[in-house]
Amino acid sequence: MVGNIIPHVGDVIAEGMMLTRIAGVSEMEAGFSITESQIHALVAEVGNLDQLVKIAPPITLRFKDGGEYKYKGCITSLSGMVDQQTGSVTCYVTFPNPDGELFSGMQGSVVMPVEWENVMLVPLTSIVRIQNKVLVYKVGADSLATGAIVEIEDLGDGERAVILPGAVEGETIVAKGAANVHDGQQVLF
Repeated sequence: MVGNIIPHVGDVIAEGMMLTRIAGVSEMEAGFSITESQIHALVAEVGNLDQLVKIAPPITLRFKDGGEYKYKGCITSLSGMVDQQTGSVTCYVTFPNPDGELFSGMQGSVVMPVEWENVMLVPLTSIVRIQNKVLVYKVGADSLATGAIVEIEDLGDGERAVILPGAVEGETIVAKGAANVHDGQQVLF
């Protein structure tokens, strides 16, 4: 694809001046972030970064309007450095673009499938963060709240998280307004 022609008729062209941009568009690369804890867990599971790139599942591109791109992408590389400000690693995925539907600079969401077993899905409103701890409030048979430290994985949808260890199926937790609850408080249903 050829971009706009920068000089106009009558312009003086100097050596090294950019005339236009030519870009290959048969494939498009997208960058997205993976948190340090996510990358650590993935590498621990598969052995190393090279192996992660080789076995990563197909990646979906979701457009800003909510529609999904019809072709799946694959992870091609990772930055290899944790950004000190965000605590994340930049990951690059390449999507085929045979129909020319993708353009440089487009925005969207990269969706990477993840499977968990024996975990609990909870609303973000049930999660309380206190300093470097994450907890939920469990409600016992006596209707009293007890804080339980948990590890979570945010699903990135702004609504839900997965509790990895620390919660048991069938337990009752405070699902809404947990930030206003404290240990030993009676919870009414």
